[in-house]
Amino acid sequence: MVRPGAGRIGEQRKGRPRPPMTRAKVYPVENKNMTKPAPPLSFAPRKGGRKKRPKQKPPGHLSKQSKEWFSWVVSEFELEPHHIRLLTLAAEAWDRSQQARRRLRKHGLTFTDRFGAPRARPEIAIERDSRLAFARLLRELDLDIEPPGLPGRPPGRG
Repeated sequence: MVRPGAGRIGEQRKGRPRPPMTRAKVYPVENKNMTKPAPPLSFAPRKGGRKKRPKQKPPGHLSKQSKEWFSWVVSEFELEPHHIRLLTLAAEAWDRSQQARRRLRKHGLTFTDRFGAPRARPEIAIERDSRLAFARLLRELDLDIEPPGLPGRPPGRG
């Protein structure tokens, strides 16, 4: 059974195309008696005239490369606290995938179980899952400055 709206391979989707995703505007609540809302918090690269937030230090448990990447992202983009958490999780996922990769390089892709049959090492799944988590967290952070071009063919003649 095909989900509604999923369509089959080769079929065109019926109805209106989906609108592009937009971010909700977030207003910090500082005082309930505010006469006008605070300006929205931006998520754009910093420019010379803006007031910089205090520098966020990378967590101590990250690798040297992840700390450098963390510091670079924090210096280039204005991040809200939940973005800092996502950035930390992304750096941890990257470190975990690299740790699994080093173990695989050292021990190989398989091991022999008690019956003499070759089995895939658990580090393979750890590396795969960590890479996926890293990619998804980067997508969630949406650090791209310009949106990518629309994929696909040019519109047809109508």
